[in-house]
Parts: sequence; C-alpha cells; structure tokens
Amino acid sequence: MMKFLWFVFLFTFVLMNIGHSQGNDLWPEKVDALYTLDEHVYRVEKETKAKYQVHQVIIIFNKDGNQYANVHISEDNFRKCKEISATLWTLDGEKIKEFKTKDFDILKYSGGGVFYEENARQRVANLSHNHYPYKIEISWEMEHNSLFFWPHWLPQRDIPVLKSSYTLILKDAHFPFKSYPLSDSLTASEQKIGDGIRYYWELKNIPPKKTYSQIALPPDYGILFAPGRFTLGKYQTQWSDWKDVGNWYNMLTQGRYLLPEEAHSLVEELTAGLTSEKEKVAALYYFLQNYTRYVAIYLGIGGWQPHGAGEVFRKKYGDCKDLSTFMVALLKEAGIEAYPALTPTRDAISLIKEFPSNQFNHCITMVPLREDTLWLECTADYLAAGDLPPTVEGVNVLVVEPNNSKIVKTPVSKPEENCWKSVIRGSLVGGGRFEFQGDIIATGNVAWKLRNLIIEIPNDYRDRFFQLLLSEQAASSDVQYDTENLTENYDKPLVIHLNGEARKFAKVSSQRIFLNPVMFNAVDYDDIPDEEKREKPFYHNYAFINEDSLILKFPWNYRLEAAPDTVSIKTDFGEYLTRYSYQNEELVFYRRFQIKRAKITPEEFDEYRSFLNQVYKADKAMFVFKH
Repeated sequence: MMKFLWFVFLFTFVLMNIGHSQGNDLWPEKVDALYTLDEHVYRVEKETKAKYQVHQVIIIFNKDGNQYANVHISEDNFRKCKEISATLWTLDGEKIKEFKTKDFDILKYSGGGVFYEENARQRVANLSHNHYPYKIEISWEMEHNSLFFWPHWLPQRDIPVLKSSYTLILKDAHFPFKSYPLSDSLTASEQKIGDGIRYYWELKNIPPKKTYSQIALPPDYGILFAPGRFTLGKYQTQWSDWKDVGNWYNMLTQGRYLLPEEAHSLVEELTAGLTSEKEKVAALYYFLQNYTRYVAIYLGIGGWQPHGAGEVFRKKYGDCKDLSTFMVALLKEAGIEAYPALTPTRDAISLIKEFPSNQFNHCITMVPLREDTLWLECTADYLAAGDLPPTVEGVNVLVVEPNNSKIVKTPVSKPEENCWKSVIRGSLVGGGRFEFQGDIIATGNVAWKLRNLIIEIPNDYRDRFFQLLLSEQAASSDVQYDTENLTENYDKPLVIHLNGEARKFAKVSSQRIFLNPVMFNAVDYDDIPDEEKREKPFYHNYAFINEDSLILKFPWNYRLEAAPDTVSIKTDFGEYLTRYSYQNEELVFYRRFQIKRAKITPEEFDEYRSFLNQVYKADKAMFVFKH
C-alpha cells in the first residue's frame, strides 16, 4: 500500500507542473472537464482476495463541470473501501483543500421500496470549488473477497481522457482468467514478478463518448475481464462457457421452486376448465401480476440468489429473480415446462456472446410450448402473457436449463403490433379555441407505455396527463378522458375516449386563421440526432405506426387560402404520409408515421436524419384560411 501511495505522490508532483496556460488547450474542443489521468490497478492475491486501486486526476473548467466533482464509491459484503483521499489544486500547483477517509460521508442504501444487505452503502463527497479552473486528484483502494466482481477497464467517458491505464497483477502467474478486448489495438505488456505476472494496458487521448442511442451499445474502448474460477458466498464455480454460467445459477436455485400445499390447490383452481397450455400460462401469469408486487432486493450473495417460491407466495413480493422463480414454480405445478432466463436490458447492457461472464442485470421467464415459445416479463403489471416490454426485446438471454443452458434471442415486435390510432373531431370557435372529442386506440408497446403513464401518474396530475402527449399548439388544453382495458384485458387494445378544449390551437387575425393540424406525435427538433456521421447503429426502442386523423369544422365562412403540399416519403426504415381535404367548411387531415424497424445502420444514418428533417418540417407546416 505504501508503494502505491508513494507512486501517487511522485506522479502528483509531476502533474502539479502543468501550468494554468495549458488549461483548455489540453483538448482541441471546448470541454467542461477532462481527465488528465485515470489509473486502475487490480491485484489478485487468491480466489477470495483481491485489491482494486484507482487514481484519477480531473480538471474542472467551469460550473457545468462541477458534476464530475461528485464522488460515489459503493461498498457491500464483498467489496470494502479501505482508504480514500482527495486533494484540490489550482492549475499552478497550489493546494486548495485536502480530504481524508473520515471526510467522506457514509450513506446507507435504504428506502424507496428496495431491500439492501446490511453493509450496502456509499462513500460520498462533493469536491467542487467555486474558482475555475481547478484540479481534483483522488485515490481509493477497495478490497474484494470474491473475484465475481472483477472490474472491467472501460476508459471512455462522456468527457475526454488524456491517459488511462489498467494494471493486472496476479500473485500466481497461472491463475486462470479471461479478457475480451473491445478493440483490436489493445495489447498488453507483460512482466514476470517472482511467481506472479503483471499485465499493463494503456490508452491516450480518448475522445468522449457522444454516440446517442436509446439502447446500450458496446463501448468503443476497453477490456472485459472474468475469473476462470471464483467463489461467491459458499458457492465455488468456474465459467468456461455459457453452460457453466447456467449450471452455477441452477446451483443457486436448487430447492427454491417448491410451493406450499395451499399454492398447489390454488394452481388447480386457477387452471380448472382451461384446455390449452397457452390459456393456463395466461391465467397463472395474470394471477402473478395481481398477487405480487415488484420490489428490488439486494440481499444474499450480491443479490444473485433468488428467494424460494414458497417465500414469495407468503410475502407477495420479490425482485425479478424471485418473481421468475415463482412463475416457473406455478407453471411446473400446472405441468408446464418453464425456465428462468438471465437477461441484459437493452438500455443498460449489450451482451457479448463470445465472452461467457456476468453480463446480466435482469431475469425473465421462458415457456417453450409445443405450438409456440412464450416469454414472460414477471415484473410488468400491464402486459399480456407473451408480450415483452421494449427493454428486453431482441436481446440475447441465457435460458437456464438443467445441464443445457444456452443463449437465445428474445423476439422483436413488428410495427403493426405497436400502433397508435387517433380520430379527433371538433369545431374551431372564437379566439382560436378548438373544442374536440375523439378516441385513441393503442396496441403493443404503445399501449404498455400509456398504461404505465396513466396508472402510475398521481391523481392530482391526471387531468394534466394529456398535455404531455399533445403537440405544441395543442398543449394549452383542458382534457377529460375515460378508458377501456386500462387495468385488465391487456391482450386487448387500450382505448382512450377524449373530450376537451385546446385554447390556442389556431392563430387568428382579423381576416385569417393560421392552423397546424398535427395534434399528436409531432416530430420535434430534439428528436433529430445531431451527429452527422455515425460508426455504430442507431436504435429506436421499438418499431411502430402512428396514425392520426383530425376532422375540424369551421363555424364561419372561411375558404382555404394556402396549404402545405401533401407528403409521401418511403424508405427502407420508415414512412411518412399526409393528406387532406377541405370542403363544406370542414378540414379533414390524415397523418401516418411509421418506423419499420428499431435498428438504423450507420450506412443509413445520413438518410435517416434527412428523413426526420423532412418529417419535422412537414409537422410544422401551417394551413391558412381566409374569411
């Protein structure tokens, strides 16, 4: 430890000679902050003991950079922070303030309907300063008692990094481990150290990660690590392939699919009279949705071991693993085969199939029926059996079967399954007000999203709910609504009946009315990615179709003076169509916007941006009526 701190001191002395004049000249573009140094050292002493040391130097250039002065270091039963220190400097090398371990607050995880293990906590501090620029140097050391939590090296951040390195020191040179470089240019230098070995990786001038996506993408730079063998709690294992990973999870769930006697009779009652397995799955899934509630639980061995199905039955709550275990147990009781599936959610992890390791943050259930395979998201309250939310569509999951676990990709919904269709009728009255009534019919992921919004929104805000959905010109509205199939019949479309008044729907002058008829789903400028080029695919949450019809009656003798051209755009990835008619003082406007698939390739990206720009302009177009 003293050698590490002495090295930190020497390097700090060198860094203090970086003069103020260099400041923002360290990076060719203007930035709020940057890392001049980001060092990681992982020292494996044995299967149940490792040390992780981090040393970072950050320059904060302005107030917007202060977010990088917040420190959060997590601890639990397997990872303990042994020492932490930080120093604030001017860029001329003058010490501003020093922080020791005792100066960092300890916050225990608690509340919010989440259960944490007793030792789960964070060490936190706000190191920000009010004179710019300034420099933060921070070092900390963690002690791990399980290699399950072997840290990866992911040096790319949302601000530049001038230098990042990862040093791996194995006390036993033959200790088994795996690594997966995320780019071909990353190679390690090696050095024998007695009976051990030292590996060293380094990168310089790492650009910030700017690529926007609605789902997680693999990092551009870095290395993933995994132990060849490890111990977590009382369970020892080794992972050479995905079957090994599944066998390990099977060990954790052994004996946990047992249900109490009263649950046996309940399953029999719920499935009585149902002839098909699909009907039985739907009945038991609907029971689980109404009987249990989701609670995040980080107890036991790192939150990885599910609670038994009997315990979930008694307590009526659980996390994703618990609820999947309960679901599998219910189905087995009904004579239906089912398996848990360890899952990466699309918004957090991009699973690498070639690297069997811990790449999961969720669990769902797979039911291989004779006629079809059903997937069940057991934490979702407002889905039909067999439907998946967009976070777990099209992802590689590990289906955990006895001695035959394998990677399987979950299905992806089609655009015609995720539809929004609105028909709004009304009259334009004095002052540009639009009195209207109509219906919205939603299916698939669109309905799931709306159900979550409507049900979960506090009662005090429900009257204002539709202001979140309305386009700019209709946002100032008073809306009342009623629903069908909101809290039941999730296999049927969600229907929303509307009536209300948009107070500023049209702009009125002495002789003219200016009106934009796009009431819902307008493409906003912020929806257009600002990247001009892209090296990785762009993803939507899901493919969809939006259809909106507006029938608007004018009470006065107005004629159509000017109208935008109708639009018809067809591409491989999307379509946009508008048409209208105006007769007998009635405007009928129709708009259809479709994203055919979630994935937009880098080669299509320029055309995709052009497509959205055309839609944006069309959605802003005005009709002009003259008295």
